[in-house]
Amino acid sequence: DLCRKPLLDPLRLVRCRCVLCSCCVERTVRYTRRCPACGEVVEVAGSRAAAAADGAAAELALRLEQRLGSPELADQREFLTQLQVLRTRVARLVLEYGNTSSGGGSKTSYTTFIRAVSLEGCTVDRSKAITKVDFNINPGYNKPTATVKEASNKRLGFAFEYAMARPYPCFMTVH
Repeated sequence: DLCRKPLLDPLRLVRCRCVLCSCCVERTVRYTRRCPACGEVVEVAGSRAAAAADGAAAELALRLEQRLGSPELADQREFLTQLQVLRTRVARLVLEYGNTSSGGGSKTSYTTFIRAVSLEGCTVDRSKAITKVDFNINPGYNKPTATVKEASNKRLGFAFEYAMARPYPCFMTVH
């Protein structure tokens, strides 16, 4: 368990079988989609992580609750409530970005990309979360090398292709 505190409403993840308290699920799995204990990818159905339907986690929680007493668990419950309220007041946009490259001759072709992977907590469609992206392969110059106003690549989203004789950084400004 990530927080090392009493297991409050524990959840056993399906793939890796790790048991997490609800606070840890709320703080990490909801955002990273990975188990904070082992790094395994977590499938999320709706607003809940895929959990195993066994009684072991519930039994463990009951034992811990009886053994540790209520002050620590009361604090954990209060913390969980705060996390859940906070989630309803914020929007979360998850972006995926990176580069692909392919060599040929004396130059290397690069594609720098960014795309919206998920958007929660607002009514905007994920495909409209990014309005434009400025790509700049010369950060010392104040104008972008290219501005892309719509997703130009079905798989990668907003993309900028360029060829260079040596590796060179490409900075992005997302609007």
